[in-house]
Amino acid sequence: MQLTTETISEWHDKPLAEITEIKATKKEISAIDDVSACSSLRKLDLSNNTLSSGALAPLNSLTTLTWLNLANNNITMLKTLKNLPKLTVLNVSRNRLNTIDPTIATFKSLKALILNNNDISSVDGDSFASLADLNTLVLSHNSIEMMPPLPALTGLFKLSLAHNELKDLPDFSSNTALKELRVNDNEISKIPDTLRNCGSLEILDCGNNGLAEWRDVAALGSLLKLTNLNLKGNPITLKEKYEQKIRQLLPTLRVLDGERFDAKFLERREKQRANPKLMEKKQRLKRAKEEKEEAKMLLEAEETPRKKRSRYDDETAASRAKKQQRKEEGEPEDLQNTSKPKTKVKKPVLAATSTVASANDDKKKKKKEDTKKADVKAAPSATANKPTTKESKKQVQTKTASTTTNEPSKKRKDASADKKIENQATTKEPTEKKRKTNKAGGSAKGGDQFFVKNGGEDKKVNNQNESVRSVSDALRERSGIVGVVEMTENQKKAAKSEVDVLDVLLNQKEKETSTGTGLDVGGWDD
Repeated sequence: MQLTTETISEWHDKPLAEITEIKATKKEISAIDDVSACSSLRKLDLSNNTLSSGALAPLNSLTTLTWLNLANNNITMLKTLKNLPKLTVLNVSRNRLNTIDPTIATFKSLKALILNNNDISSVDGDSFASLADLNTLVLSHNSIEMMPPLPALTGLFKLSLAHNELKDLPDFSSNTALKELRVNDNEISKIPDTLRNCGSLEILDCGNNGLAEWRDVAALGSLLKLTNLNLKGNPITLKEKYEQKIRQLLPTLRVLDGERFDAKFLERREKQRANPKLMEKKQRLKRAKEEKEEAKMLLEAEETPRKKRSRYDDETAASRAKKQQRKEEGEPEDLQNTSKPKTKVKKPVLAATSTVASANDDKKKKKKEDTKKADVKAAPSATANKPTTKESKKQVQTKTASTTTNEPSKKRKDASADKKIENQATTKEPTEKKRKTNKAGGSAKGGDQFFVKNGGEDKKVNNQNESVRSVSDALRERSGIVGVVEMTENQKKAAKSEVDVLDVLLNQKEKETSTGTGLDVGGWDD
């Protein structure tokens, strides 16, 4: 498999220029294409693949790279790696390196170099000449027979040369910052006096070597900060009073051959052995502490819903207290009900208004149909009974003359009735328009303008009834065909529909007031 920008895009959702970390371990990658598009890449993991030395050249374009893992590949040399000025960690462990290439000197920002489990047999000290910031060097599990001094690595504080073929410990006089040194599993027979200069050394592992006499470890007496020493696997450990003499040589020592023996630890361990009940008590306290921490975590997890429940309880208690206070003050129940923020009375009123509107629409349709039928019936009958306009006029005049009288009071009544009919016909049109606009646009709170406050509704109903009565009385008093023709069927049905709509509204008002909610029909306009 070849590492390309296409495969990198498949692994990440970000644009190539924004990718900062790529993990491509165990992908069977054997070659690397141009990946310079990853201009912000800082961390690259190519471990456990099949990369060779020649495949590393495209990585030189990643100038922002700070962490590179090439462990467990087929790399034999590092000459192809260069121009990585910001590289701080380089792991080339478990490969097939024979030597440390001088090209490593170009990585001036390098802080950790891991080269364990290779085939390195010799090390050139000049390779580390420019690595002043290097603090960790791992060369374990190689075939190194001689290690040169490393004077340039003044900041080195971790060095591992374990599992090699060293016969002598190198000179570490210039490495005064060294804190941890592991040279176990070698062929070292003596600790040199140059190690006395490493006054910061805290951990020293010399296990499985050839240290046999007390003089071979005498230099350890100068390491005043040494707290952990391992000499297991050396012949000196078989000597009489070995542990006692080593502890006298190193008073600061707390761990010898993997066992802790400092005074405080030993005293605490003796108390525990002498008092098993105390140990049980400590274990109980430890378990109780763990249970307490778990309970605390559970309480923190339930804290949010509990706050919500308490807030709801407080609100309900406050509402109950207000209700009780109103009862004590003697406030009517109707007002208590109206003070609620949410009511469900509005839905039936809206339904009532919609039913009234639908009833008006149906009646209007019926009016149009009836008027059409009446016009169709009236047209043939008039033409059949009246052969000419002159004859119809004469017949009408004769009939009116025979039916009417010469009394002036009757003429005045006829004139007043005609005026009322004309007024009724003229006032009908604007009222119809008003209703249409109200149905289309609606009032401020939903519903038609029929919903008026108490007295206004009664006045309107009375006015409508009086107009209807006046029209009917005038029709009864008038006689003759002229009066009947002037009162068309459309006007009669319009008058009738007015009465029906008002009756529906009155019935609706009775239903709403009978629910006992404390709100009448006119209350929705407030």
